[in-house]
Amino acid sequence: MGTVMLSAQSLVTVEEALAFLQDQGSPSDDQDLLKTHLNAIASMMIKLTGRDRLVWVAGDDITEYRDGGGRSKLYLRNAPIRSLTSVTLNPQQASPTTVVVPTGSDTYSDGCYFDSRTGALVLKSLTFPDGPSSAKIVYRAGYYKQDVPNPGDLADVEAMELKLIAMNALARKWARWKNGRHGISSESKGDVSVHFTADDITKSEVQELRRYRRTMFS
Repeated sequence: MGTVMLSAQSLVTVEEALAFLQDQGSPSDDQDLLKTHLNAIASMMIKLTGRDRLVWVAGDDITEYRDGGGRSKLYLRNAPIRSLTSVTLNPQQASPTTVVVPTGSDTYSDGCYFDSRTGALVLKSLTFPDGPSSAKIVYRAGYYKQDVPNPGDLADVEAMELKLIAMNALARKWARWKNGRHGISSESKGDVSVHFTADDITKSEVQELRRYRRTMFS
């Protein structure tokens, strides 16, 4: 089983990576090292897309405190939004305002609605207060891990595009590692570190990842 845990934020599973490397003619018999590479890729992708996470994890709430700026719309830091747990205005006050949020898989309620793919959250009759941490949003977000995307779900298509970037980066990194050409960084297996360089991810892939960058939130 090994000692390295695969990050929950890796879009690529160990089984998928093993099969992919086998198809590329570079089979792996070291799952710990493979998971170290996958963890490094996940960290890189989160950084380049400007998010806190990429993958939806069951029961994993994200809490954001935001300056509402007197607007009716905010863009949350993570998308796609999967569900809203709560929206509270002026949470630091003795009598905060609780907004009615959608339940289950709904995206609309009497109090607000959200756009899952863009991460937009809109109040229907109120505005987000002005001031630091004047709005508290608790929600769940991230891409689903699945082998076959629903072609009608743009989030599923995006997840597969991101997974393909991760797979290609893994193949290049694995080939460089086997040839003894690698750098030094923070993702480690014992005394071995994994670093991503310009040789491991192409300029077009960087541009593609930046297309998913979360830059609209305040």
